[in-house]
Amino acid sequence: MPMPYRLLSVTNDHRFQAHSHAPQLRKIEQHSDELDGCRHQLITCVSTEHDSSFLASLYMCFTDSLRVVGGPSVLSQDYQSGVIEATKRQLQLLADRRKGRTNRAASEAGENDKEELALLEEIEDFALEDMGKMLLAFDENHPLLVAVSSVKDLGFNSWDSDEDDRG
Repeated sequence: MPMPYRLLSVTNDHRFQAHSHAPQLRKIEQHSDELDGCRHQLITCVSTEHDSSFLASLYMCFTDSLRVVGGPSVLSQDYQSGVIEATKRQLQLLADRRKGRTNRAASEAGENDKEELALLEEIEDFALEDMGKMLLAFDENHPLLVAVSSVKDLGFNSWDSDEDDRG
């Protein structure tokens, strides 16, 4: 009995979606075209998402769904390279945002602006953590894990915490 690939709707309650559909995902595992539709949709969403909080949810959903169907080894090489390319794109976007935010905070931001910028950065940190978890599922020594750490270090808020540690 084929099931529609819209089974895994990508929403903020992704964790519930992934876990509640686990038995159905196992059933449709042999229907690779339905799963391919889900994977393709999810990778496309990861690649184009601009909201960091939703990006974190997408990475969690992707990682959870991989766990359900047996790990990254079930992905074709095309899907593996697709999600890695989407991740590289997101890392570049996050790095550019953080650089711009750091420059803005250094030049013109008042205290309220800095708090808002710190909140945005904290949300991005969650996305970076979930991105890292997905990369760990592929390989514990994945080269992009270094890039994830480097992007985290670009934040202006990390400078404040370094000063607090010394003080």
